[in-house]
Amino acid sequence: MKFSVVMTVYNRPQLMLMNTLVKLGCNDWTDGEIVIVDDGSNIPYQPIIESFGNLPVRWIQCNTFKDHPHVYQIDDGYNNPAHAANMGLEEAKGEHIFWMSSDVMVPPNIIDRAFDLDLTKVAYMPCVVDLDTNQTYLGPDRLAPLGWFYGVHRSHMDAVKWDLEYLKGIAFEDNDFMCRLGLQVGRFVIDKSQVAWHQSHPQTAYSDDLKGWKTNQEYTMQKHDGVPFHTGCPLKKSLTDVNHQLILDMEYEAKRIIV
Repeated sequence: MKFSVVMTVYNRPQLMLMNTLVKLGCNDWTDGEIVIVDDGSNIPYQPIIESFGNLPVRWIQCNTFKDHPHVYQIDDGYNNPAHAANMGLEEAKGEHIFWMSSDVMVPPNIIDRAFDLDLTKVAYMPCVVDLDTNQTYLGPDRLAPLGWFYGVHRSHMDAVKWDLEYLKGIAFEDNDFMCRLGLQVGRFVIDKSQVAWHQSHPQTAYSDDLKGWKTNQEYTMQKHDGVPFHTGCPLKKSLTDVNHQLILDMEYEAKRIIV
């Protein structure tokens, strides 16, 4: 199989996942699949996923894999987002992996666009704006690289994997993974012509766990403090600073070969 799209989901609104799948469905699935890992949600997603009968979707529930080597149960019965992502990667059959967040609506044919590149040598990343610009700062005149969508040969994903030390929290494992994937591949190619929409929602995955949020923030900052990204700039200070520094680093490095 040429490629797999992998995403994890945890108590995201049903309409949000439907929107994500509708947009994702506007790609060519002749030699691809979608792997959705449910990380212990109490929202019934299976009927939604089954309604997309035209898409090759596989739905995996973490709580049915309690003996799986990459899944463990934490105190409240939910799983770890990094474990869920690793499970999706392990279950994926594609030679290339596109990892994405379940709250992002991507442009049509974005996967074909990524294959204009040699994904053994670079990682593909589109840009993003927020659907509701009243709530956040990303808009048509303020594009940012979409750090929740990567396309790359699976050998790079297998070499990096997600950090299993993360518990429930907001996006920290995404930032950490993006940093380490950049080190592994050597270069992100950021495609400003492909702009995805980030769907606003009341709670980002795992944001209800404030203790986990603080623990992950401390863990991330300690892990990356003084450790250079591939331009030599240290990752320090707050999560916002880390996000902005990664964006600046990737913009600097990405000699964009997609226009």
